[in-house]
Amino acid sequence: MQIVVKGIGRKSLVPTSVKLEVKFVINSNNYDNTLEKGSNAIKNFIKVIENHNIKSENFISDGFVISERTEFNSTLGRNIFSGYTYQIEGYILLDYDKDLLVSLINDLSKLKYYPLIRLNYEVDNTELYELAYKDAVLKANNISKSTNLTLKDCLKIEMSSNEDKEKSEYINPRNYLKNNVKRVDSEISLDCTFVA
Repeated sequence: MQIVVKGIGRKSLVPTSVKLEVKFVINSNNYDNTLEKGSNAIKNFIKVIENHNIKSENFISDGFVISERTEFNSTLGRNIFSGYTYQIEGYILLDYDKDLLVSLINDLSKLKYYPLIRLNYEVDNTELYELAYKDAVLKANNISKSTNLTLKDCLKIEMSSNEDKEKSEYINPRNYLKNNVKRVDSEISLDCTFVA
């Protein structure tokens, strides 16, 4: 007979690293002006990160796109051309340093063409794995005592974590509050299969 027991490890942890994702979306009426504004926005972004001792090569991007924009004209009853959009997304991987991150976001928010940002934190989950496993073993022992079954060691483990959830939305750095750069609530779930 097999018994599956869920163990949960939950703790607020200080991140070990952070992935700062940026997204620039810049609109203009003509192609050349859109390209110039987008290029200048990236140059200014690079200056800001370099002022924070982050090398420009640490900014990873897949390239940029300039696309036509349209808007719905209710008088004509259709979409009409309204200009161009320059868009580029990328990221920087950083060791977690709250003061650096707050200063960097603050300086990015001062740019004329500032990027939208999204922060993804990495944490060392070793302690959470241990907490979840101990929780599963404790629950298994309680089942064993109440049913008079002798359970052997956990034979199979399946894990999931709150890091598996969808990413957060990009946000305006001007709306990003200092207390958002903080500890991360992390959770690991383990399904341990015991044999009786």
